[in-house]
Amino acid sequence: AASSEKNEHKATLNKTNELLLHLEAEKETLVRNSKKREEEEEEQWITFQTQYDNALKDKQQSEVAFHDKEQGLLQLQHDKEKIMELKTNKETEEQMAQWQ
Repeated sequence: AASSEKNEHKATLNKTNELLLHLEAEKETLVRNSKKREEEEEEQWITFQTQYDNALKDKQQSEVAFHDKEQGLLQLQHDKEKIMELKTNKETEEQMAQWQ
């Protein structure tokens, strides 16, 4: 009876050891997967940050370009008004010269 009880204990101990080994292996897998996931998240974050920074840079460059074009347009408008004014003055002078 004692020997059969001893065998039962041995069998239980073996099963427990197998379960422990299995759980240990599972733990290592989870740790590896967790590390891999962290690395992937880190890469995704870096990618996002890079894309965001580039988009922000593009936006700022576009705003600068738009501002420059707007300034150019205002300058052209100003020049056009000056030319029209000079033209009107010249026409007025010619009219005055004809009347005299």
